[in-house]
Formats: sequence, structure tokens, C-alpha cells
Amino acid sequence: MNRLFYYFSIILVGVSAMSCKDKSTATTPAEVETSTPVDQTKIESAIQEYELISQEKIDDLNQAIQRDKLTSVEEIMRFYSPETKGAEGKYTYDITVLKMANSSTILVTLIEDGINDDSMRAKKVIMNVTAKDGNFVVTKIKQSYKCWEGRGHSDWNASYCN
Repeated sequence: MNRLFYYFSIILVGVSAMSCKDKSTATTPAEVETSTPVDQTKIESAIQEYELISQEKIDDLNQAIQRDKLTSVEEIMRFYSPETKGAEGKYTYDITVLKMANSSTILVTLIEDGINDDSMRAKKVIMNVTAKDGNFVVTKIKQSYKCWEGRGHSDWNASYCN
């Protein structure tokens, strides 16, 4: 038993000694680099990826939700960006709903691809919806676009296609 205690004590002292460092060489939060060129590129690309929809349009949508008594977030998305009926080719219209944990916020995403347009191939709409007193209120909408080959950018971007 004494040997076990002896070995345990040596290990404990060794671990303690390794964890002790000269605190004077540690960097303070002000000295820590907060942005690298790669991080800045990611930030700029994320900003360029979405077009924020104006509060005026969001207010109009919220009035329509009340007026037309839209009762689901899918109905709200379909009202805001209707599915193209009779579209040709490989057209898809997919709505995904994600309820945020411990929150009344619901994230609704629409990806519409194969759009019947000569320049825009796809559109992505991300809508933040809050449930208040049994009613839905849209708080934020952002959109992104992909272009057909030769008509502009091929990645999701806030810029319109040529």
C-alpha cells in the first residue's frame, strides 16, 4: 500500500510540475491575433453569400401572414417564394425546417434549383421565424443565388446573375 501511495505521489508531483508554467509569457487577450488573411477571406465570402431582405418587405410579409391566416412556416415560405408549377427539366423545390433548441426561433430554408430562367439556376432563401402567442412573425430573410454556366458566379452569392 505504501508503494502505491509513493508512486501515486510521484505521478501527482510530476503532473503538477508539468502544468505549472511561467504565467508572464502567456499572451493577454489584446495580444492574441484575432484575424488571419484566411479568416478574413471566409468572413468576406460569407458576407457576399447572402442578400439581406429589407425590413419593409419583411413587414409586408408579416401583414400578409396575419391577413391570409398562414398557420405553418412552410406556408409562409411558399407564400414568400412560390413554387414554379409546370417547371421543365430537373426543377426541385425543397423546404427544410429547423427548430432552434431552447428558443422560439425557427429556421426555414428553401433551395430551389433548376429554375426556368435564362441566367439564374438556383435560389436559396433562409428565413428566421419566431413563434409568438401562437402566431408566426418573420424576423429576418436572406437570399443567395447560383447562375447558369456562362451567366455569372457558380457558387452561392448575393450578386444577381447576368
